[in-house]
Amino acid sequence: MGLQATIQAAVVTAFEAVGDLVATVVLTRQVTGAYDAATGDVTMVESSYEFEAIVDEVMEGASTSGGQRATGGAEVETVSAKVYMKPGDVDPVRGDVLRINETKYRVLKSEPLKPDGKTVLLWQLEVGV
Repeated sequence: MGLQATIQAAVVTAFEAVGDLVATVVLTRQVTGAYDAATGDVTMVESSYEFEAIVDEVMEGASTSGGQRATGGAEVETVSAKVYMKPGDVDPVRGDVLRINETKYRVLKSEPLKPDGKTVLLWQLEVGV
């Protein structure tokens, strides 16, 4: 068994081992839709995707390793939770909204686990409210 197959089997085993800690989360993304030439309006289209995930809560106020301070002294983004997600129909990106139970979080950081450099076996996300 190669490295990728070993890691993929470990991901499946980990998700099975934690049982009821696995949750279905909903990732929502807004994309630009149709342009109305008559009014100049652009509609936004919202798409939602379900993923299996393990949510690891972290301390409130912990700063994200990707957090930045805006010019003008805006606050550093804070991580509310780390989420380990199985791959799905779309790749999560910064700015997506992730609904865990009834709470909505914004994706602050998204890192794929790709041992072969191509196939994503697991997503590690940092999310904040």
